[in-house]
Amino acid sequence: LEHYGSGKLTRQQIMQPAIDMAREGYKAGGTLVGAMNDYYDYMVTDYTVLGDYYLNEDKMPYEIGDVITNEDLAKTLEMIAEGGRDAFYKGEVAQAIVDTVASYGGVLSLEDLASFEPAIREPVKGTYRGYQIVSCPPASSGGTHIVQVLNVLENYDIAAMGVNSAEAIHVWSEALKACFADRGAFMADTAFTDVPLAGPTSKDYAKTIADKITDQSQSWEKGAPWDYQGDSTTAYSVADAEGNIVSVTQTIECFWGCKIAIPGY
Repeated sequence: LEHYGSGKLTRQQIMQPAIDMAREGYKAGGTLVGAMNDYYDYMVTDYTVLGDYYLNEDKMPYEIGDVITNEDLAKTLEMIAEGGRDAFYKGEVAQAIVDTVASYGGVLSLEDLASFEPAIREPVKGTYRGYQIVSCPPASSGGTHIVQVLNVLENYDIAAMGVNSAEAIHVWSEALKACFADRGAFMADTAFTDVPLAGPTSKDYAKTIADKITDQSQSWEKGAPWDYQGDSTTAYSVADAEGNIVSVTQTIECFWGCKIAIPGY
């Protein structure tokens, strides 16, 4: 909101549903309960503050359908809703984070938090049958290779094949395998290494992949996207009345992260 100066909602409006959910509670689902059980030993030994938040009153994992509340989180979110980024990166919340990390032998400082800035990078862009696609750049690999897959599929009459037909699924799977081969070989964080971005999103490069797809399932090796550089795990989608569609994917990777929870916050 501060960087782009746009949007129809205030920070308070955006954060209120999360505040309400933390305060009023939410029902535990199977994935969350499974994670609680998998990490139970950590929560009752070295990471007891995490257990204070994510184990029940009997210090046992919740069961599916149990309601979990987190008043400390609601309080912290309210502070951020009112005070913005400084309420998190400076002041009492920052001090609590630094003190807790230090108690585990970490080296995070108040200066580290106060000086943190997000990296604003150019989005990956492409088109698919007249639609414009705007997606995440590296270090995320998704945006670049979504454009790449769609560029490959644009060489086929997918609609005529029929939804979920063997022919359509075959073309999809071959395109995905080819693009994942490139992803594994070339995708990385552009802050640390050179990554070919124009190549994988090039329609000419996609055509070279499409031309290799036959009616037989294949194994795919990485291609040569550098040659086309030139100059040129929860997901939800939202559409608005103006024709914009946004798809969001949030990947947690490791449940509970480093397992350090901040007392009181």
